[in-house]
Amino acid sequence: VGLFSILAATADPATGEEATLAEKIANLNFSTVFRQFVWFLVGVVAMIAALSIDYNYLREITPIIYWINIVVLLLLFGLATATNNTVSWYKFGNIGFQPSELAKISMILMLSRALAARSGDEKISSFREFFHLAKYAAIPFVLIAVQPDLGTAMVVACITVGMFFVARVDKKIVLSCIGAVAAILPVAWFLMKDYQQNRLLVFFGLAEDAASQYNVNMSKMAIGNGQLTGNGLFGTGGMSQLNWVPVKESDFIFAVTGETFGFIGGLVVLILFGLLLWRTISIALRARDKYAMYVVIGVACMIFAHVFENIGMAMGVMPVTGIPLPFISYGGSNMLTNMLAYGIVLNISTKW
Repeated sequence: VGLFSILAATADPATGEEATLAEKIANLNFSTVFRQFVWFLVGVVAMIAALSIDYNYLREITPIIYWINIVVLLLLFGLATATNNTVSWYKFGNIGFQPSELAKISMILMLSRALAARSGDEKISSFREFFHLAKYAAIPFVLIAVQPDLGTAMVVACITVGMFFVARVDKKIVLSCIGAVAAILPVAWFLMKDYQQNRLLVFFGLAEDAASQYNVNMSKMAIGNGQLTGNGLFGTGGMSQLNWVPVKESDFIFAVTGETFGFIGGLVVLILFGLLLWRTISIALRARDKYAMYVVIGVACMIFAHVFENIGMAMGVMPVTGIPLPFISYGGSNMLTNMLAYGIVLNISTKW
């Protein structure tokens, strides 16, 4: 689905209904799809490697993995070149790598290790213990947020909330955290860039911003243009091919999927993600130890956060943030991260 959606997103404007099949195929741009397929193959290698290592050994080396990732995130501020006003990428010629993607996995592994090391099945009722555990998520969260990459930072926050929910946190700590977040929000607001503030104001209907509204409106119109069955891969007059949809191969890829394959295609994508999450949670429930369970729950929370935010953004029910749709959006770092994550999940599923 991802490869065909990217193929549709990057196609040249169609030549018309009278064009031959060969002419329509000639309009397709295979270079971007090829690069994504190469990243998929790299991801397969990473998945096989993760599947081949005993996850108990992975638990032992987790601190090394985690702190290396933290150092790599820190070095961004001195070595990375700013792209779109953020320092999120290392550039190696034409190849870019986003370390915050792999940082999500290292955070999941480290927090899982810390949660599993707790004795007994008691709730987390001590503030001291809670802050000791939360620091493993707070460090990458802050380093990613100040890049600034608030989309990925919020994914880290969602993963953390999900894992602490499973670990069971005492009500007093939950209420205290809600109060602390409410108190910090005014400070966070003034630390945001102007465009980030505008996106939130537009989302809540408190302001008008032509650029933000344009992006979402074009996305919703493209989804609607697909109607029930879509325009097809060789459809004519599509908003995606005519470049009305912004960042169409990555952030707004679901708009392209909806326009190309219609309501049915969009529904199939949602069902596939639902099945993926159901199977992931099933593996977590049958994991043979707490560490394995927390790791799989963390991966499920990561995928859910990406899917909910990306598709919600494309449909105008969530604020605009630049996070990809797993396995579908164009992007090597995200594809590699997801494949590696599911290599670990499959590893755990073989050790029941």
